[in-house]
Formats: sequence, C-alpha cells, structure tokens
Amino acid sequence: MNSYTIISFGVLLAVLAFADAKSIQKRECPFKKYFDANAPKCMDKISEENMGRMMQGNMDNDEIKCFVGCVFENSGFIKDNKIDLTKAKEAIDVFVDEYKKPKDIGDKLYGVVSDCAPEGK
Repeated sequence: MNSYTIISFGVLLAVLAFADAKSIQKRECPFKKYFDANAPKCMDKISEENMGRMMQGNMDNDEIKCFVGCVFENSGFIKDNKIDLTKAKEAIDVFVDEYKKPKDIGDKLYGVVSDCAPEGK
C-alpha cells in the first residue's frame, strides 16, 4: 500500500475526528462508524503496543500504516492504493451537514484529500 495515500487519508481522518470535540462527544464522527466496523477485520495486522501508539496519534510505523490501510480498504475509501474521492466527499458532506459546519470547511477538507492523493478509478 502506498504510504503517501494512507498518510494523506489518515490526516483527513485525524482532522475530522478532532475538528469539534464537543460535538463529537454528543454524536459520532461519520468516519468513526467506518473505523469501528472494519478495524476488527484488520486486528491481525497490528500489535497491542502499536495500537496504543496509533491511538496517541503516532502514525510513523509500518505496522500501523498497514493496519490503517487495511481499515481504509475494507471501508471502501481506498482501492488499488488510491483514495476513492467520491466516497471521501460523501463522508465529508455528512460531517459538514451533521455538525452544522460551514460549507467552506468541507471544501477545505476535500481539497486536502484531492490535492494530496491520486484519485481511484
């Protein structure tokens, strides 16, 4: 898996996950449901120690990158080492709508993903 693709999407996930802590405490971040649904399928790819590192925001580890890539692939956000920009845009739009964010926030988040990673076919 292309680590640049994983890191780019990981940055987006981190931004969305921490974008509005108060709202997230009340409701789930749209990306969280994808992670929760698909992480169990990939647990054989990561040690408990590296899971702890990842949860602290440390993504600089091949095992962590492999795990995150597995989760994103199983979620449908990455296919053939490329981000599915349509699916990413849909998730960003849900985030903007559910958390009542200005549209320009969604546009900026989408810009980060589309500028940093090649689109899947």
